[in-house]
Amino acid sequence: MRTSSIPTQEKSRVIPGLLFLALLWLQFCFVLAPSWEGGTYYDYGWLVPPVIVFLSYLRWQDPVAQPSKPRDRNWVRLLIVLGVLSILPIRVIQHVDIYWRLPLWIHAGILLGVTHLTLAILRGWRRSLLLMPATFLILIAVPLPSAIEGTLVQRLTQTVLELAANILPVMGYPALITGSAFIVDGQLLDVAEGCSGIRSFQGCIMAALALGELRRFGLFKRLSLLVLALVTAVIANATRIIILTRLTYTEGHAAMDKAHDPIGIWTAVLTYSLIGVFAWLLGFPGRQKGRTVRRKLVNQPHHRPLS
Repeated sequence: MRTSSIPTQEKSRVIPGLLFLALLWLQFCFVLAPSWEGGTYYDYGWLVPPVIVFLSYLRWQDPVAQPSKPRDRNWVRLLIVLGVLSILPIRVIQHVDIYWRLPLWIHAGILLGVTHLTLAILRGWRRSLLLMPATFLILIAVPLPSAIEGTLVQRLTQTVLELAANILPVMGYPALITGSAFIVDGQLLDVAEGCSGIRSFQGCIMAALALGELRRFGLFKRLSLLVLALVTAVIANATRIIILTRLTYTEGHAAMDKAHDPIGIWTAVLTYSLIGVFAWLLGFPGRQKGRTVRRKLVNQPHHRPLS
């Protein structure tokens, strides 16, 4: 991979600019930290900033033909200053009501806008656009608005219940859905919101988008990987509920409580492993093609220029 060299005279401007962006991103991660703590739906958020840094570093190495920097930098600088100043009242609102999620999304939008305007000044619009698939991953770590989150949890819970209820009778365990619970052989088995799969659902979105960017997929392959990841998340969570339901039916609630966390961990490991396999399979033809092209280039005869 070729590196993107920065002329020495530009380093005095690029490095302070990157430090400025690092401070903005650190303060936003500090704002999101409470949403990532305590075993919430968004505890995978701690992984998102390191992934963004790694993917951004890889994109930074890509060669760009022409910098194409903004013609009128004064207007761009003014937008950056206004964006940074607008963060201050948003932070005040966030302190007043820590459970209101709309300010978090506004904050995220301003952060991304300031980031890419700053990158455009530092290294040009093309470089700024190249980094968007990496930087926009931060939106996966921002808590969804409560109404959207509640609807998503309900839909996922219902989908998982219906899927499990169709499979359990085939296994010899007649199941009846009532609300967010099963009735299996007269026993009521409640499926809590945490078992809806919302955490793995969103974690799979992050994994699919990150792997799509890592493998440099086109739009179609990225969407295909995302769909495969979401389907895998739903099926894996339904399978986990089926296993726990069967365990409760055969060995009782105590055995289910004991096996709940280990089964959840193994389900997560298998789910993310499958997503990795899907990403490898989707990238396999392209990788082989790339190897063929490189092999042809290596085998071509080299001619010395006439002096």
